[in-house]
Amino acid sequence: MDVGYAYAEPFERAGIEALPIATIENKVVVPKTHPLAKLPIVNLRQLRGMDCICLPQDVSPQLFCTMKQLASQYDFNIITRSDIRNFYNQVAYVESQYSAAIVASPACELISKNLRAISIEGSPLLKLVRMTRSDISQRFKKRLRELEIVYLEKLPGARAIPGEV
Repeated sequence: MDVGYAYAEPFERAGIEALPIATIENKVVVPKTHPLAKLPIVNLRQLRGMDCICLPQDVSPQLFCTMKQLASQYDFNIITRSDIRNFYNQVAYVESQYSAAIVASPACELISKNLRAISIEGSPLLKLVRMTRSDISQRFKKRLRELEIVYLEKLPGARAIPGEV
């Protein structure tokens, strides 16, 4: 494979380049009947004592690490299960368990009508990283960057990181 994208920290690995291309804001997703659903914006302090559904560490290490730090700082509970493998499973648990999830803003465009995505004051940011083989041409990387910038401008909660290709 020539190109991949992930929420990850940049890393070094033989034959692979990992370049941060954007930061992505998160939102809190709750059932529409939840008390927080009435608010236009939440502060993470308002999650105190709540259960927060999270993707496991093996699925999304950066998100799990971010959530662990936030849970410690704001005193909410992280709930993970081995069958929560993607965003769809994560929000399905929110709907069925009357809990919350912190989810990347672009994914919130796909939640069910029974859920509400709420902006977070001072949202924690995820890094979106482009991974390519090291031997990919600069011309190809430049073209990728042009396409990424156009796409990122349309992506809710995304901010392109200026810099190299």
